[in-house]
Amino acid sequence: MASIDPIETGSTLRTSAHHPGPDPHQPSGRSLVPAGRTSLRRSATCCVLACLITAGIEMGWTRTEAAAPVQEGTKLTWQGGRWNVTGVNMPWYNWGCDFGCNANGGVVGTRTTLASRFATLQSNGIHTVRWWVFPGANPWQITSDGTGRPTGIDAAVYADFDAALQLAAQYDLYFNFVLFSGATHPPRSWIDNPDHRAALGQVLGTLFARYRNNPRVMSWEIFNEPEFQIWNNEISEANTVATARVIADSVHANSDALVTLGNASAAAIPMWSTVNLDYYSPHWYDYMSGGGDWCMACNDHNYYKTRFGITKPMVAGEIYLGSDINPSARVSSFYDKGYAGVWGWSLFSDRTADGMTVDMPAMQALASSRGDIGPRGQAVPAPPTNLRITALLFGPSRHLWDRPMAAATPMARSRRPETALE
Repeated sequence: MASIDPIETGSTLRTSAHHPGPDPHQPSGRSLVPAGRTSLRRSATCCVLACLITAGIEMGWTRTEAAAPVQEGTKLTWQGGRWNVTGVNMPWYNWGCDFGCNANGGVVGTRTTLASRFATLQSNGIHTVRWWVFPGANPWQITSDGTGRPTGIDAAVYADFDAALQLAAQYDLYFNFVLFSGATHPPRSWIDNPDHRAALGQVLGTLFARYRNNPRVMSWEIFNEPEFQIWNNEISEANTVATARVIADSVHANSDALVTLGNASAAAIPMWSTVNLDYYSPHWYDYMSGGGDWCMACNDHNYYKTRFGITKPMVAGEIYLGSDINPSARVSSFYDKGYAGVWGWSLFSDRTADGMTVDMPAMQALASSRGDIGPRGQAVPAPPTNLRITALLFGPSRHLWDRPMAAATPMARSRRPETALE
């Protein structure tokens, strides 16, 4: 595990305060190696790329479908099966660094630690992980020009994605990747300026296209809980919805992956009726138990079908499944209500600094008693390729002081970790 200087971060733990929202009664061909490298570096590039291609073949990076299937009902259709996708929120190991920091805090540098926890998921019958990609304000991994217009993806991001997907193949996992941790976290012009918004869709399209043939990328989630900022009048609803439309269309144009959005609650689903989502993933916590549209525990999928006129599946994108609330009963209840899965918060409670854990025996019990918990494929052995070599091909090592780290953003629950990067 790479050792790097710690950074100070603030943390505001999730609260149970009811938010004053609606009445609770919705590829670039850019070279990864800078010009001017020596012939030795170019030779190393060829060797590593050959290894990665071989590894990709070994990991079964070939889809069984030509395009993402239409989603409806109480299951998600993926890789030829219909699944309840009950799993966990990662949601990050190193805030804002998992994808792009390589050996200095990215997946390339933490893969041994991640592998241990992913092995635990596999042994308990869990196959789906929700993982935040560009959390925090002004994500540095997306480059922009002097006007703020998005221009590309930092090449270092790809080595960490490759490492994550090798782990997914090794432990038979499927990822829902969350792009942005809130609606106000990307630079505002990306949301409010139509030209910048369109450029953002094109830039993200290079990321979607790069992994379009990897079945371990099950879905891309556009925003985490954007409604809280909208309801607080921090950002335009119309422009945020328009941005979501652009990104959803980019996913569908550039890949076969599914698209979702992490609603603050099920009551917010109608806000996104013009966005081409494949399934809904609203969040539910115990403070939402008072009834009405917020309360997924009070209602079932049929309720929301009738209430909002929807036909697509619903997954509880965040939910508490700790051992103190009879988690076995909770996951079984949500299954029986026709939801397409629940994603417990969280796999790395020491990194989120909130102490909220997922009860693994409850997850194992559900997987053992229900035959459709997935998606499930076939795990493959880890390839011999050392992706740390790949990280070296991106040029000089990136250090913490080379990039800004976002300050904690006021939200209903801000999840800025207090822990240092490892």
